[in-house]
Amino acid sequence: MTDRGGIILSWRPRRYQFNMILKTDQLIHGEAIQLSANKRFYITFVYSRNLEEQRIPLWEDLKALSQSLEDPWCVLEDFNSVLHQRERIGGIEVIDGECSYEGAFFTWTNKTIWSRIDRALHNELWYEGFAYTHVHCMTQGLSNHTPVTMNFPHFPRPRNTFQFCDMWTKDKGFKDMVKHSLAQNQNGSSLKHSSRARNNLLQTQALLQQDPFNTQPLQKEAYSRDHHIAINHLAILLIKQQSKADWIGVGDECSRIFMARIKQRNMIKYYKGLLGMMDHQRTKIGPQVMELGQCLIIKHQIKLSQPFEDSDIKKVLFSIPNHKSPGPDGCNSGLYKACWEDIGPLVCLAIKEFFSGRHLPSFYR
Repeated sequence: MTDRGGIILSWRPRRYQFNMILKTDQLIHGEAIQLSANKRFYITFVYSRNLEEQRIPLWEDLKALSQSLEDPWCVLEDFNSVLHQRERIGGIEVIDGECSYEGAFFTWTNKTIWSRIDRALHNELWYEGFAYTHVHCMTQGLSNHTPVTMNFPHFPRPRNTFQFCDMWTKDKGFKDMVKHSLAQNQNGSSLKHSSRARNNLLQTQALLQQDPFNTQPLQKEAYSRDHHIAINHLAILLIKQQSKADWIGVGDECSRIFMARIKQRNMIKYYKGLLGMMDHQRTKIGPQVMELGQCLIIKHQIKLSQPFEDSDIKKVLFSIPNHKSPGPDGCNSGLYKACWEDIGPLVCLAIKEFFSGRHLPSFYR
């Protein structure tokens, strides 16, 4: 409790630990620890005086605290001051300022004047530890102040999605790692084997990502030069994959693509303009051509119904550029190209098994 009894502070010892650092007639400041998450933060409860000159010591204390704290810090309670003109109805005018708020608009009233003087503020470090803080201004009860609650429930952060990098294929131990992953869990269908092998590979990729190369500074000059060239080459590969900057190497390809798009759009516009129109001067299309237009000869029908070979799968997969966006598992075509000798047969079996069934396996949904 403060000296003039404006603030009464209580907490649950099983959930929080609070150590008071500073107490004046207008604030209580201390260090708090959320025991469930073991997170430390600083919190200040304010009940300021009515007159402006009486609040000067309060602002000086808050200014000193803000300059000395390098941890999450929030300030709660009654500031007896509004920061926006719209936060007050009745009374004299105030100077407009900057503020963010949430919940009920007005937090204090004497049945004649309504104003927003109760709020919760925080420093820039607050959301690093309490990313889901929610401040709610409740409806007014017996007091002329609106209760303000602040909750920061724990929500698990989503895991970062995996994305395969082409630069990893340049590592000497990359293929051995892939072979080791494929050698495990040989039982089951090809689709399940492929899924398990992919999961094993993703787990072991973390080791390669953390230390892909040994960069000892005291190596010989020749090795340092070769190593420096290799690192720069891998960095360029990574940048190209992230920015999809292959257009740099083909010169004016962007202009050619742009002109081709314009030509394609003009053709579509032209044929759309023919819909619903009759032109008796044009040569009519023969009925025989119309009848054969949507039909395939027996040779083509047999070719389409034949199962595709491993060479067809490889041809289609190798035609996908490495910079294309990866699938849900984060692996792009560069992984399969670099390790096709080892994983190619398994990939072909998995694709054939997929097309031979009627339903998509549950682990691929």
